[in-house]
Amino acid sequence: MKKLTYPLLIFSLLITLGFVYKNYENKKNATPILLERPKAQTISMQSEWMNTKQAIETLLDQLRRHPEDLKTKIKLAMAYIQESRVTGNHAYYDEAALKLVEQVLAKEPENYDGLAAKTTILLSQHHFSDALLEAQKFVKLYPDAAFGYGLLCDAHVELGHYSEGVAAADKMVNIRPDLRSYSRVAYLREIYGDFEGAKQAMLMAVKSGVEGLEQTEWCRTELGKLYENTGDTAKAAQYYEQALALRPDYAYALAGLGRLAKLTGYSTVEQEAKSRYFGEAGSFFKKAAEQTMDFSFYDELTDCLAKQNPIEARQNAEKVIAQLAQHANDDAAESDKGHYADKELAYAYLKVGDTEKALTHAIREWNRRPDNIDVNECVAWVYCQKNDYATAAKYIEKALKTNSQNARLLYRAGLIFQKSSNSMRGNTLIQKALFINKFVQP
Repeated sequence: MKKLTYPLLIFSLLITLGFVYKNYENKKNATPILLERPKAQTISMQSEWMNTKQAIETLLDQLRRHPEDLKTKIKLAMAYIQESRVTGNHAYYDEAALKLVEQVLAKEPENYDGLAAKTTILLSQHHFSDALLEAQKFVKLYPDAAFGYGLLCDAHVELGHYSEGVAAADKMVNIRPDLRSYSRVAYLREIYGDFEGAKQAMLMAVKSGVEGLEQTEWCRTELGKLYENTGDTAKAAQYYEQALALRPDYAYALAGLGRLAKLTGYSTVEQEAKSRYFGEAGSFFKKAAEQTMDFSFYDELTDCLAKQNPIEARQNAEKVIAQLAQHANDDAAESDKGHYADKELAYAYLKVGDTEKALTHAIREWNRRPDNIDVNECVAWVYCQKNDYATAAKYIEKALKTNSQNARLLYRAGLIFQKSSNSMRGNTLIQKALFINKFVQP
């Protein structure tokens, strides 16, 4: 009996380990489920949700019956990428989609949709250097595909390679002039200070889209923001309201009206509209947050609360930090996991007066993409809050390299140069900012 005990124990242990490993593999390869959307939705959005839910449930059912069906996995991954856009739950759906995509690429490394989806997810997670490598691989394999150049454009722009971004956008729009290509052209024109050209391109994007779809109303809202950023609040309101009429309770249009309320007293519109849109700026952002998970809505709410209730404003700002940090990659984790959100965290920490943590996150973001003008603006503004104006001036100079006419950037640059012994240039930039947008808030 003693001679049999040891082999039996080994055999039993191997069986147990086998079950544990199989259970681990099953969990690792389990298909991510669809999450319920927030309850606060209009009838039209509930109808869209039911259609989306039915389509995704059909895909999930197909995968349960045919777990190795790569085409279905790709379709589900793409559905989750779109659900990520609609709900703002990027942390869950980006990871879910990436899991499915990786399974496809393990079997078919050059799968067109797989590579496109993976690059899209990496961009969403702010893994821009990795996204650039994937986009370059994509256009090399599929040189005639317009979408690949859009991905390449996005990666280059986020890394601050603006001339390369322009070349990719030109290639994209020449292959396929549509909503995706026009919207990228608009963004690049804005970066280079051509607001009028940006408005024209974004209007073309809107006209080439299907009314009511999220992508189209996003473009319409971005068009409104271009007018907002040049001080034409009436035109901006018109586009935000159109977006809401075509896609009720669209979060980014609500946030646009919230910004206008904060800037111009938009809440003085007639009572019926006031009732529909909640009237006060903070209410716009609260309602937007009910529709889509986006830290920026709570960040804007902090500004609204600051003038009314500083204690509540600080509490809200701390919630923003917690929300960002919950899913962010803090660089202590694996480099390929989670989202990078250091620029956003830098600004969030400024709202609570913690300039040291703000600087830590700002520099961390700068180390990843030192050529991006928005990142340089962020670092400069943090140094400005630390009263280190000489260092701030070095970074804000880099932020001005594309001749951007963003009024907030110009106003901040003006303040920094005023404080760093270049008052003449500072005054000129502040006056220019106010000429572009009299409502500018640095």
